[in-house]
Amino acid sequence: MHPDNILKTAIITPFGLYEFLRMPFGLKNAVQTFQRLMDTVLLGLSCEFVYLDDILVASSSDQEHLQDIRSVCSRLQDLVW
Repeated sequence: MHPDNILKTAIITPFGLYEFLRMPFGLKNAVQTFQRLMDTVLLGLSCEFVYLDDILVASSSDQEHLQDIRSVCSRLQDLVW
């Protein structure tokens, strides 16, 4: 989430003020933003299909499947998930 928008998502409870540092799914454009991020991160991998936080990896063989999973995990790990 952009630092300028953190205060816009703040909530006050009896326990204090809370601010989202990352985009929650309840915001109007959160789902579209997350889908675009996932599509961008995994761009170029022909073995996968992404729907929000679900990633389907399809391969022709067991060996190819292991390599495809490693490729997907490597891309996600590069983002420091």
